Amino acid sequence: MATVNLLTPSGLFAYTGPQTANLEAQATNAVNYGISRFTDGDYEGAIREYKRAVALAPNSSLAVDAYNSMGQAYTQNGQNDEAIKAYQEALRRDPNRSDIRISLGNIHFYNSDYDAAVAQYEEAVRVDPGSANRFSLAQGYLAQGNLTEAEFQFSRVRDMAPDEPSGHYGLGQLYAKQGDKERAIEEFRAAIDVQWDFWDAYVELGYALVDTGETAEAEGLATYIYDFDATKSATLFEYIDQQKPATMSLALSGGSFVSTLGPGTPVSFLGNYTPDSSQTLSMVFQFDKPMNTSSVQDITNWTISRSTNTGLGDGYNYGLPVPETEATLSPHPLAVYYNPSDYTATVYFSINQNADISATIDPSHIQFTFSGVDGYGISVDPATDQYAGFSGFA
Repeated sequence: MATVNLLTPSGLFAYTGPQTANLEAQATNAVNYGISRFTDGDYEGAIREYKRAVALAPNSSLAVDAYNSMGQAYTQNGQNDEAIKAYQEALRRDPNRSDIRISLGNIHFYNSDYDAAVAQYEEAVRVDPGSANRFSLAQGYLAQGNLTEAEFQFSRVRDMAPDEPSGHYGLGQLYAKQGDKERAIEEFRAAIDVQWDFWDAYVELGYALVDTGETAEAEGLATYIYDFDATKSATLFEYIDQQKPATMSLALSGGSFVSTLGPGTPVSFLGNYTPDSSQTLSMVFQFDKPMNTSSVQDITNWTISRSTNTGLGDGYNYGLPVPETEATLSPHPLAVYYNPSDYTATVYFSINQNADISATIDPSHIQFTFSGVDGYGISVDPATDQYAGFSGFA
């Protein structure tokens, strides 16, 4: 029986060929095991299998896929730095894998490293200039602030894939960022016309509508998409709540101050019977959304004054001369307490009694004005930032 000389080229080939094939088969099994573990959510187990596949066949094309899958598992496991290294290893072996460049670019994008993301997206487009890669590149330019290039790429996407909503959607995002809300609304509507269940477009459309004052329509959109995607509906409702000015309403009066009493009301009716003294009274106002506590409790954001309105009966003392006995109020409260659990503000202020206990006041025309902001930094609706007992809120 003939023997094989392992020192000859033919002998070496005969020895290594089957062994290499066996190692690649084992590597393939390891990748498949990794995919199974990945599907089950066992990302660490998947990473171990992908590493085993690379160790078994480091120079095969299978190693590229193993590193790519490893990057995906690291990303799912929250290990972005390790994912970047895995994708880089895959690209070192095959620099023309545009899908891997997109995945690597996405991690950089998530990390807000937009320059690095754009570099990968540009390479992906160089390898494969399809609409999907161009959309990623356009998003990178948009985040980078390169709006001219972003518009060019989004337009290319729209023209290349007219049956897909992404081009219109991206242009809508671009125009919204530029402050051109009307064009943004047009593009978001166009995206929805192409794909009726593109919920992200509904949300972005809702944002633009709120920014143009069409809050009611935005609320309608949020209500419509609730049955299809409750999370995105909640996101839009939250934005509406953030941007919609808070309203203020009277919850109740505290102490002895009755804001419905008219001109000539003796201060003694409010409980102040002691000569040359002051009494602390309070009013409680209700807001319809969370407020900025510091803003509400800043007494300089509140003004207490006599009404100067000119409507019928709106003026202090009905516009008649004010008697010398009329009590005066400090222009700002003594203190304000905000209760974040029920969105109420209790305003404390004082009224002075004169020496002969003859002071009078017109409670119905004492005007309380608030000029602060809500929890999102939005000023109170100007239609409700002033209150007087006679005229209500204005």
